[in-house]
Amino acid sequence: MAQIATARVTLEAHVHGQGPRVLFIGGTGADLRKAPSIFNTPLGDRCEVLAFDARGCGRSEKPDTQPTMVDFADDAIALMDAFGWGRAHVVGYSFGGMVAQHVAIRHPSRVERLVLAATSAGGAGGSSYPLHTLVGMSAREQALHMLPVMDTRITPDMLADPDMAMEQRLGLMMAYNTLFMDETGARAGKARQIAARAHHDCWDALPGVTHETLVCGGLHDGQAPRDAVKALAQRLPNATLRWYAGGHAFSIECPEFWEDVADFVAGA
Repeated sequence: MAQIATARVTLEAHVHGQGPRVLFIGGTGADLRKAPSIFNTPLGDRCEVLAFDARGCGRSEKPDTQPTMVDFADDAIALMDAFGWGRAHVVGYSFGGMVAQHVAIRHPSRVERLVLAATSAGGAGGSSYPLHTLVGMSAREQALHMLPVMDTRITPDMLADPDMAMEQRLGLMMAYNTLFMDETGARAGKARQIAARAHHDCWDALPGVTHETLVCGGLHDGQAPRDAVKALAQRLPNATLRWYAGGHAFSIECPEFWEDVADFVAGA
């Protein structure tokens, strides 16, 4: 991993592998130091993958200004410029899928194929869960609130009197969400990212995105609801919709997801 000074902002980034070039854009608060790594997937095995910490997150620069979704998209293109990449397949997961939509809309000539996973169009197409409403909650309160959203198979009864397995899931979620959050500027950077996310809306522009697109959703994902994922796929003129038997983290639960993404990219 390295600090890459782009024309816009300094980003922590890593490129690895051989094959088709793929720009991967991760979810809210994504940090390259966290496991699992995109590089330890079939996509990482079969492609040259460029991944990075978004501005305000991980070890990237944390400007003391409020970014917009357009800023995150233009940062991604500036990173491609810094690596000398003219075009790439763009794979976005959750928040990264929102950013990827803005990338395809603003910089269509830089995108080969597009993968939008666990995400939504915003606007009239429906939005992902409003994470900005959780600001101010404790880590445990957030975990208790979000577990049944991220996986709709989890019921309120399971959380009212959690057994050992459920307590373990809560603990893992709290640990993941608070990892590295005591670093200077980390909490403010994530809060700014979530604030930008609240205004995501690509709905009106999506019919003009003509790239071959794979839209992926989790059957038990309440964070990117099925209706919103379906609307996203239907709004794109050249999209294929694929479902996975998991929650918001179906990329971990369903190993075939990464094989499907790698196959889709290789098919270009």
